Amino acid sequence: MAASEHFTSTISAGDRTASRNDSISTRYYRLNQKYLFLEASIDALTCSLGVLIGSLLPKAIFSSRRSISLGTIAAISLVSGLLSTSISWRANACQRSWNPLRIHNTELALRLTVQSILFFGVFSYLASMTIDLESLIVILILLPVLLINQKLILDFLLNEIYLSKRHTSSKQSFSDGPHVKVQELSYPLTFNTSRLHVALKRLIDLFISFVLLLSLLPLFLLISLIIWIDSTGPIFFVQKRVGKKGKIFHIYKFRSMYYDSPHYDLSPIKPSDCRITRIGRLLRKTSFDELPQLINVLLGEMSLVGPRPEMPFIVDGYTHHHRQRLLVTPGITGLWQLSADRTAPIHKNLHYDFHYIQNQTFFMDLAILIHTLFFAARGV
Repeated sequence: MAASEHFTSTISAGDRTASRNDSISTRYYRLNQKYLFLEASIDALTCSLGVLIGSLLPKAIFSSRRSISLGTIAAISLVSGLLSTSISWRANACQRSWNPLRIHNTELALRLTVQSILFFGVFSYLASMTIDLESLIVILILLPVLLINQKLILDFLLNEIYLSKRHTSSKQSFSDGPHVKVQELSYPLTFNTSRLHVALKRLIDLFISFVLLLSLLPLFLLISLIIWIDSTGPIFFVQKRVGKKGKIFHIYKFRSMYYDSPHYDLSPIKPSDCRITRIGRLLRKTSFDELPQLINVLLGEMSLVGPRPEMPFIVDGYTHHHRQRLLVTPGITGLWQLSADRTAPIHKNLHYDFHYIQNQTFFMDLAILIHTLFFAARGV
């Protein structure tokens, strides 16, 4: 009888624990939905305010006469902001998902800016209002800055409220949401295969790589000269890598290690690695050693943004789900390259690549490129 009572009490305790966990999950879901609605509402107001200020500021500075009333401009700005946010909401662009370095905030800010400008242009045309080029430039610069700063402030405030309600000192923040682990992702991976997305991504790769190769030619010559003076060996480091669908290609880099170092080995993770040359430490710190990969992008072997290509001997040890990172074209930069885990092996941090593969968009690529510029400028 005692054993039966103990078993019954154990089951009851387990049921109560499960019920309590379900209740907490339900409350978190409802709180998260309220937060998302609040964030979308504030996004709409920020977009409207940014468009309004951007359209009026050049006229105020240059004392241009407005061809339409302030009320009409305010109404057009409000409708543009509301429609832009509504479209992003319906496309689930406003839904919070894990990714490092607040890439989501930048991606959403860029998306809302472009959509708001398009709507503002359409409604201005219908209202017979002329849009100055200066106004468009101001909106294009001002609106992303307003949106990103608004999100940083909102994240901070709601995170403080959330933690105070939980009465915990946990570092897990409400705004970050649950971290995505590899096992939580759906298999097989699904990703954007629309012809428009693929064509647009390739067109941008071609244009940017061609322009950068031409404009950075003097820097290429200077780096080549310094490498030649610093140590014996070739200027460029050429190595076989595995690309899309397992295709082997040759990747190009400025040589940052001594010529007698093993050609195929795990990459250095510390600047003090004895294989790295003096100039190599600076090249790696500024990411200048990666610049020759623009040639790979021009040839179509790589993209500006995508999973980092691995060496063949590492890919040989891939499991089936590891190989799914080969579904897309590898890139120069990406989520993993910008994360704090970049010092660890790529194949041990697959959630970055899988998250990108499943969520890649034009605006995410643009956000990653912008973060990469700031990342390289800091010399991290």
